[in-house]
This record gives sequence, C-alpha cells and structure tokens, in this order.
Amino acid sequence: MQLRNIRKVYYINKEVELLEESLQKAYQEREQLEKLVEKIQDPEIRVIVRLRCINNVGWQEIGEEIGMDRRTASRKYYDFFGKQE
Repeated sequence: MQLRNIRKVYYINKEVELLEESLQKAYQEREQLEKLVEKIQDPEIRVIVRLRCINNVGWQEIGEEIGMDRRTASRKYYDFFGKQE
C-alpha cells in the first residue's frame, strides 16, 4: 500500500513539472505576442488585437470597450490581418 502511494506521489510530481514547463512556455509566447502587438502602428487596431488575441475577449465586449459595434471591430481586425498576408 505504501509503495502504491509513493508511486502516485512520483507521478503527480512529474505531472506538476510538465504543467510548470507548459506554463513557462505559454508565458514566453504571450510575451512575444505582446511585443508584436506593440509594433502595430494604428492604436485602434492595436487595442482590438490586444483584446482579442492576448486577453481573449469576445467581439461584443470589444465593441463595448472601444465604443463601436462588434461587427465593426471584427471587420477591422480581419481587414488588418488580411492586409498582413
């Protein structure tokens, strides 16, 4: 019984290590994304992209946040990325 508990603890610790590594990688990727977003020259587009890509905000809330219809915010976002390709 005690050996089984030791194994469980071992596997739990391994899972925690993997989660910590994944979290660290996610933080690094977010930092890179934030640097890219800061390079967007149009301040309105920059806010829209930040809210959508970094803060994971929905279109309705983005529209309310910046004072425009959700469809307008969405169109500006997709127009911006369409021009980037």
